[in-house]
Amino acid sequence: MNSPRSSFTSRPLWMCPKCSRPFINTNMPHSCGRYSVRKFLAGKSKHAISLYEQFRGLVRDCGPVQVAPAKTRIGFQVRMIFAAVNKLGDRGLEAHVVLTRRLEGPRFKRIETLTPKCHVHHFRIESLSELDEEVKSWLREAYQVGTQEHLSRQQRHVDAPIQNQSLISEGAQAMSAKPQTIDEYLAPLSSEKRAALEKLRKAIKSAAPKAEECISYQIPTFRLGGRMLVSFGAWANHCAFYPGSYPLEAHKKELKEYDTSKGSIRFPADSPLPATLVRKLVKARIAQHAKQAVAAQRASRRR
Repeated sequence: MNSPRSSFTSRPLWMCPKCSRPFINTNMPHSCGRYSVRKFLAGKSKHAISLYEQFRGLVRDCGPVQVAPAKTRIGFQVRMIFAAVNKLGDRGLEAHVVLTRRLEGPRFKRIETLTPKCHVHHFRIESLSELDEEVKSWLREAYQVGTQEHLSRQQRHVDAPIQNQSLISEGAQAMSAKPQTIDEYLAPLSSEKRAALEKLRKAIKSAAPKAEECISYQIPTFRLGGRMLVSFGAWANHCAFYPGSYPLEAHKKELKEYDTSKGSIRFPADSPLPATLVRKLVKARIAQHAKQAVAAQRASRRR
């Protein structure tokens, strides 16, 4: 007798007689046509193409995969599509991964919940450096959706920590328990990570004494004037500070030795960010918000 696991993963796929794309169910609705990666990449800049090729390489590192071009996107499929590049241009690559759980985080533009076990996570990549360990971990987890492993009766609880992925932090238990305060988030971390983030927290408070602490997207966050100011978090192989893109650009010379990507700085726990640098980044963020408020007021007066 077939195991519950093999009953899902060994069922034959239906092949569309017109476009030859495989699907898990017969006559599944889709954009039927003769599309290709070559057409999708036609006219794109070298930067855009390099982003796509790097992303595709990370997908293929997960295991055997089929590239599934459609009219407006490129999907990546095992038994079902688990990831896709939806838009590609000079401003970056817009993509999504399909997970069995909502994985909240500041790098996701939005999360669409289609079913209790199907959550589409949308994100944008603007530079090759942003295709990092965090993105790799999303793809590895999504790959299991592509194989339909998530439908096995032996599946672990969808909210349980996945021990073999580099994204999962020492605070994963606190994440799954949805900490209500920063203290609760920091409590289960290693002493080294907790000390690094406490130093970061103190520097943020010094630069923005009126900011309020909270938990947003399940990571420590500071709000000022009702708006998100900065966030931080601890992951398996690093800590991260999320001040936003504007402060990083404003102080890019001082950050040239750091591991940065869109709006974030990653650093090892044994080498915490200097308090002086943190304060500069926070103040740049506050200045950005002030400029935006003035611009909004001027715009409202012209109406």
